Amino acid sequence: MMFKKIILATATFIIIFLVHPVSAATTITSTEPIPLGLAQRVSNTYTWALGIGGMVALGIIIFGGVLYSASGGNPGRIEEAKKWIQHALFGLALLLSSYLLLNFINPDLTSLEEVFLDPNPRVEGPTLERLPGAGWRSTVRVC
Repeated sequence: MMFKKIILATATFIIIFLVHPVSAATTITSTEPIPLGLAQRVSNTYTWALGIGGMVALGIIIFGGVLYSASGGNPGRIEEAKKWIQHALFGLALLLSSYLLLNFINPDLTSLEEVFLDPNPRVEGPTLERLPGAGWRSTVRVC
């Protein structure tokens, strides 16, 4: 009987892990550059944080459900489990409302684009002369 279990476990291991060894050998080739600007990083971080928050809320709801199931009819434990679930649902509503509020105010706030500025813009037209004593390295004393 023990020999059959070892054979079954070995066969299961081989089927699961060794049937498709070439699927890991594929490489992804892309001709498009990967955007790594500040706006893209902020947008990715925001999306990532929303996903992590949703997963944490799901874990808390599952924990509350297990706590509710294991309460054994104890009213204090049932109330505690309900509070866990309610707080997780409140957190999910807060995450969703933050995204919807930003999207409602201005849809561009949820999809950021890179801003490129000229480091030294050229000003055309008349300019003022430099006044004595107006610079940060001024040697003229004004009393």
